[in-house]
Amino acid sequence: MRGCLTWFFLLLAIVLVATWLLAPTVAAAVISVGLGGAGFASADKQVTVSADPPLQLVALHADEIHLQATDATFGGLHMTGVDLTLDGVSLLGRQADSVVGTLSGVQLPTLLSDDASTATISSIALSGPSSDLRAILIVPAADIRTLVSGAVQGELGSPATKVTLTAPDKVAVVSSGVSVRGRLVVTGDGGLAFLVASPPGLVGPLDIIRPGPTEPLRFTGISVRSSGATITAIVDPSFFGH
Repeated sequence: MRGCLTWFFLLLAIVLVATWLLAPTVAAAVISVGLGGAGFASADKQVTVSADPPLQLVALHADEIHLQATDATFGGLHMTGVDLTLDGVSLLGRQADSVVGTLSGVQLPTLLSDDASTATISSIALSGPSSDLRAILIVPAADIRTLVSGAVQGELGSPATKVTLTAPDKVAVVSSGVSVRGRLVVTGDGGLAFLVASPPGLVGPLDIIRPGPTEPLRFTGISVRSSGATITAIVDPSFFGH
């Protein structure tokens, strides 16, 4: 009997040590597979999981998950780089107390005449809990000009020859000899539009970006400057499976 108990406790010790050493590695592998099943694809992704003690991973809780990837796609977005850190993660509830990180080189679908057209977002900085995640988007001036030009071209039938950006939200466009002035505004559904002030006969607002059902970003504000624009947004909680 004593021999049986000795083997039992030895086996239990081996299991506990294995769990202690391997749980983060196994959890990282499972999360990586889960990301793929949720539609996250990338040329290479690296998931690192930490928990202290590691045994809490058995209860599906992690202190921190760090995700890094390049050439990734998810939720209708294409990203050249992903670097996210999630703290206080409930794996079962798909919730995180804190999310901090950056999405870089993001290609966002637009409403230009070419259905395959996209706008380039230099970087998207994410911060906040997964249930109320906020984003700050940095858009280069060239892409803002292209977006506005495309919207005006759809209305006037010819591309813009000049687009001028003026803080905090003003845009002036010259197309076919017509000077079009207005403001970039966020729409009620979280998209982006060009609100035309002149000439009076031009129909507006002109839609630029309208978020689709699978896209996680909903814009809340925009600030324009000569070098580009900064857009604030909220992230749909379904981005994390809420």
